[in-house]
Amino acid sequence: MEEPVSITRAAFQAAINYEGLSSEERRSRRADSRGSWLPPGVIAPNWVTEKSFFYDVGHPGSGDRHVVGRGFEFDGASVPFPLTLFVPQTHSLYLAAAALHDWLYAVEHETVERERADAIFREAMIVLGLNWFWAGLMWRAVRAGGWAPWYARKPGTPAWKVLQLPWPLRMPLVWAITVIRGFWGVVAYDLWHWGAFREEAARIRALDAPEGP
Repeated sequence: MEEPVSITRAAFQAAINYEGLSSEERRSRRADSRGSWLPPGVIAPNWVTEKSFFYDVGHPGSGDRHVVGRGFEFDGASVPFPLTLFVPQTHSLYLAAAALHDWLYAVEHETVERERADAIFREAMIVLGLNWFWAGLMWRAVRAGGWAPWYARKPGTPAWKVLQLPWPLRMPLVWAITVIRGFWGVVAYDLWHWGAFREEAARIRALDAPEGP
């Protein structure tokens, strides 16, 4: 069994040509891709982890370790078009954090609370080198919109029932809930916690690149 590497050494491969797939599946995926008329930036390409990697929450050796398995397929950062003009769906400063976040949602959702998973995502982005302001914005985006993929795995909950509505009813509701959650989160929480976000970034910087005497 391979030893997982640190999140800062995580490696990825385009899922469409992932070596773990059969040649028939790779050909089928390429054929489907050629049939799409949408611009490349509209739909996020899927990626696969080439090797397993770990992330220690808080600091190295904290004991709170999460390991993303080899061959895990994810769609990068779920940034809606046209916001991809400003924040691309894949970038070296947060691709591994997006893989970790999707893993927590898809695999560890029974043991990790959503609020905790989102906080780990923000911290991991800063660890990977993303500016604290942009990490905060992306964190707020998943706080606003992450409820849909999260509760899609929670049958019987009120949110899950909303997600089972027919598409013409479901989509306006999902967008309305997401926009309201995002706006309210910024006003009621983010504006009062920017200082704490900056302190978090300063702590990570000190751990990663401590200044000399």
